[in-house]
Amino acid sequence: MLFLVFCGGWLFVSRHSHLLVMLLGIEMVMLGVYGLGMSAYQLGEGVGLLMFLVFLVCEGSVGLSVLVCVVRSHGSEMLSGFSLLEC
Repeated sequence: MLFLVFCGGWLFVSRHSHLLVMLLGIEMVMLGVYGLGMSAYQLGEGVGLLMFLVFLVCEGSVGLSVLVCVVRSHGSEMLSGFSLLEC
């Protein structure tokens, strides 16, 4: 699971011009953290992990809605030509 965290972090840092790939990198990191939490709390109560999973799903849906808004307003998900001053 630690491999997912490192690969997702590397993907997030190395592909910073594509918004969709950055979102996938963040999801990989969070999935790795969830897997590490599951392995640490195998015998304990998993309410905290369930709440973490709920926040993970909410973060993914917010990221996809931001992606849709960026594609609608700029026509592409490439962040190289995107400026926050234009909004």
